[in-house]
Amino acid sequence: MKILLTNDDGIGGEGIQVLVSVLEKRGDEVLVVAPKENNSAVSHKINMHTPVRIEKIAAGRYAVSGTPTDCVILGLCHLHFRPDLVLSGINTGVNVGSDVLYSGTVAAALEGAQNKIPSIALSQYLHGLDTPEKLTRALQNTANLAADRLDEWYELAKETGAVNINFPPQKPLGVRFCKQAHTVYNTSYRETDEGLRMEFHPPEPAGEGDIPLIKAGYLTITPLKIDLTDYETLERWLKRA
Repeated sequence: MKILLTNDDGIGGEGIQVLVSVLEKRGDEVLVVAPKENNSAVSHKINMHTPVRIEKIAAGRYAVSGTPTDCVILGLCHLHFRPDLVLSGINTGVNVGSDVLYSGTVAAALEGAQNKIPSIALSQYLHGLDTPEKLTRALQNTANLAADRLDEWYELAKETGAVNINFPPQKPLGVRFCKQAHTVYNTSYRETDEGLRMEFHPPEPAGEGDIPLIKAGYLTITPLKIDLTDYETLERWLKRA
């Protein structure tokens, strides 16, 4: 399979490194186009007014001074690579609930879907992974599982466009197809010498959806779409017209 691989942790991130290794062992043709620096929580930002630089750092490896979405666009339009699959991750941190709105990892997958390419976002829940050794082991296990199930998940992505997959810290108890939970972040700001600095407070656990399932130890799979139209409301409005 031809795979365009990116992330938002940066091209030096451990998640993307272990993932490209197992994909190449699997026999896939992998082009890595990833941000030079960490670009977490940039959502679907693209650099329209700021020039970006793309640097070839090795065969099939490119570092970009831009966002994950920039990376996907550059892979497709500048490097002229037409993949079967856009793969984003493995993100070191979960992308569930409202994380989906902010995540550069998920945005890269949605950009692939926008370009009619089946796309998958992969993220690792970090609860309990409190040492580098534990994190490395978890990412390696996740990468191995992703490689084993990739053909199956590719078929899912062909149905919906983009798929958001989150892995628990340990061996999954099972796989659950689920919706994106609704969460509201308890965000605040504090004064610093540099200005206002955001303080992040995790949201309260949701009653249903991906958050309680990932916390319970399941691998979660959520289909995503790029069309944000509320069709039920639109249908009601059209009937009034």
